[in-house]
Amino acid sequence: WVDGKKHLLSSADFKMKDPLDKEFWTISTHDGILNCTLQPSGARSENVNVILMKSIFTQAFGKVEGRITIDGVSETFSATGVAEKHHALW
Repeated sequence: WVDGKKHLLSSADFKMKDPLDKEFWTISTHDGILNCTLQPSGARSENVNVILMKSIFTQAFGKVEGRITIDGVSETFSATGVAEKHHALW
């Protein structure tokens, strides 16, 4: 939502390297509206592997900085945020 108007984002690419709680994450949408990085200050991880279910995830949290471009107008932002890499099988 920007100025009371909803703006839909396209699908996004998340690029990250191990260790996920230390390395920068880059997040960008295919339509170019969102381009940002997450600099992790920590992470929560879990690895569950039971007979009918498998769930492996890392939730990195930290400082998110980037740029949003809507209708040709760009603004930079800085915030605290979280991103998740998750593999699940059930």
